[in-house]
Amino acid sequence: KPALPAPSDDLLTEISAMALSYYDLDEWWNKAASIVETIGETDVKPLLAALTHPPPTPVSENICDWILKFQIATAMVISRLSDDWVGSKRRDALLSMLNGPVDWIVSAAALVLSEVAQRQPECLQEIREELSELVRFVAKREQFFCYAWYVMDNTLRLPGLSPAVAQIIQQWRDLPEG
Repeated sequence: KPALPAPSDDLLTEISAMALSYYDLDEWWNKAASIVETIGETDVKPLLAALTHPPPTPVSENICDWILKFQIATAMVISRLSDDWVGSKRRDALLSMLNGPVDWIVSAAALVLSEVAQRQPECLQEIREELSELVRFVAKREQFFCYAWYVMDNTLRLPGLSPAVAQIIQQWRDLPEG
């Protein structure tokens, strides 16, 4: 039995419309805030449920691309639930997603958290530490992680990144693929 029931069709429709739109980070950031206003959602649980209950793949989309885009859009909506960070549901949800099982949801969390850190400087230190820890974890492993590129690239976007973490990312990026 799923941990959370499927979210409402209205919520899925709003997030789907965003996920189907042309990806532009600033536009999606604003659309996510608009979705929060439209649905009047303040509870993170339906949004977390949406991550694992995506609607059927539109005919125009590849299933893998669709699920990732939908999860990124959903994570973006979670990030716009409030402006509060310390002790907030959005903080707990996004960090839980980042540190969850090996899944595309980690990719979505890495992208969105790096954007939150840049738009809300009071969040930067904690997010930089969390992403840096995940960079070190990924770099130590000799296995594939579907989220690795998202974590590495989005960590590099953060101001004040330690030279040691930047070097780990560069060394990881220089590894031969395969």
